[in-house]
Amino acid sequence: MRKGLAMAALSVCLALPERAHAQSWVTMPNAPKYAGDRFEVTKIVASGPGVLWGTYTTLDFRIRYGGFFKTSDNGLTWQRERDYSFGGTYDGDVPWDLSALDGNTAWSLTHRWTNGGPTPITASLRRTTSGISNNPATPGFVTIASPLPAFFEKIHFFDATTGVAPALGSNGTTWQIYRSSDAGVTWTMLPATLPVPPGGGTIVAKTAKGSHLWFALSNGSVLQTLDGGLTWAYTSTGVGTTLHGIAFRDALNGLAFDAYQHLARTTDGGLTWTPVVNALPYGVNSMTTKPGTSGTYVSALFWTGIGTISTSSDDGLTWQTRVVDTLPYVDLALGADDQLWSAVNFLNNAPYSPPSGFPGTDVVLRYAGSPLATQSAKASGALAYPNPTTGRVHLPDSEGSTVRVYDATGRVQAFTGMSGELDFSAAPTGLYFITIKKPSGVATTQRISVMH
Repeated sequence: MRKGLAMAALSVCLALPERAHAQSWVTMPNAPKYAGDRFEVTKIVASGPGVLWGTYTTLDFRIRYGGFFKTSDNGLTWQRERDYSFGGTYDGDVPWDLSALDGNTAWSLTHRWTNGGPTPITASLRRTTSGISNNPATPGFVTIASPLPAFFEKIHFFDATTGVAPALGSNGTTWQIYRSSDAGVTWTMLPATLPVPPGGGTIVAKTAKGSHLWFALSNGSVLQTLDGGLTWAYTSTGVGTTLHGIAFRDALNGLAFDAYQHLARTTDGGLTWTPVVNALPYGVNSMTTKPGTSGTYVSALFWTGIGTISTSSDDGLTWQTRVVDTLPYVDLALGADDQLWSAVNFLNNAPYSPPSGFPGTDVVLRYAGSPLATQSAKASGALAYPNPTTGRVHLPDSEGSTVRVYDATGRVQAFTGMSGELDFSAAPTGLYFITIKKPSGVATTQRISVMH
């Protein structure tokens, strides 16, 4: 297990500069420090404007433990609470999954290791309705179910009382779904059990929107419910055994991804998936969406010493990738207030060597850039977007206008279907110029970079 993580708060826009320099990172009061906390962030969840929940784990002095942290004011102040360890060598309780409802209410699924074993053996459920307490004598999280009726792999609560949890059957050949209607105090197994598909015995990620919940499985399929956990079914994303995660911007539209440039898209809530070809110049470690936006996704990758942030404003069809120093991103969470949070792991990429100008041992940071611009290009005045592009370009103000495309030498390029968008998928890499002439005779030109 990795011994330490850093977590960074990052605020970006869809027109990020090519490289965000270390001088853009600023410290925040009371933020966790590398020297003092040395914890590995395992999950971050944005549950409202300015609110970020997180879980962490560490293995220090042969004692395994973890805990929780939260900010309610965009990182000005932080609360931490330890999920206390017990016993001897390599024993301890570790938060395994988190379901946050708002700024005060959250549930934590805790797994317990004993006798130095390589895997946890028991699971319990904790809940808080008052946030996180900095006082160990009055913790916010309290145990409400221990032991649980089965070894839960994940948890999710749709509201203050209704929750679901999947567990493998005793022989590992079925997924059993448990449901609670009393905030997690008691659980009932649903009558139907689902045979585990070949290679699908591990849940690699989860995401939810309203009464819809999706669990991504290790064989590339998704275990999903569209009715608050009452009925369940499998679908295949087509990504295969490298499936790393899923992200949905609403109940119908979502993306499935891996770290090897494979991307699949659904427009019917995950019932069917289609591949998105050549969309990502890099793979993806983590992906998130902004609540209430149309088509906006943000992804992160750390590979061969380079950390990248990529953004899409057209449901993953095209992406703009930005290199942001060498930060090793491991998780993302995007709030409704345009604040993008990122968990980054320095110690797992030892030696610990922050970029030049990085503010010392602070490991919770905010990027002092522009807020995430998720409104349409029309609102921001752009003639065409995204730019640069690998394929489709949207023209928000082209209705009723004459559209012409020129290459860098001034030659007119032949395009069909020029109402509303252009498709540069078959165009050679290079610079192009789009001119839109209004019925009034006013013409506007924008340069577009095409990259394949």
